[in-house]
Amino acid sequence: MPKIRDIHRKDTITAKDTQQVVMYVNGQPVVTDPTPSEPISETDVLTLAEQVTGNSSVAADWMIRPNPRLQNRSPVQAIQEGDSQKTADILRSFMVL
Repeated sequence: MPKIRDIHRKDTITAKDTQQVVMYVNGQPVVTDPTPSEPISETDVLTLAEQVTGNSSVAADWMIRPNPRLQNRSPVQAIQEGDSQKTADILRSFMVL
């Protein structure tokens, strides 16, 4: 008989380390890291885009195309204006836990 996992959704922030508990799996919390605040280079965002898309040409096109989640700026423009973490967060949203 396969082992069944109990999954419970939880929306609280732990005071200890300010990580957000998003759910429990087998009684263990699944947490998110605090949002990073350090700038990310354009090269690093491009590398992340290549990992997400699996294609360097598609990633390069994504970097120069206006994006509604970046107020219709391209990722390159957003990075140059100091929004590199927001740009990376778009890509991270496509990655699996």
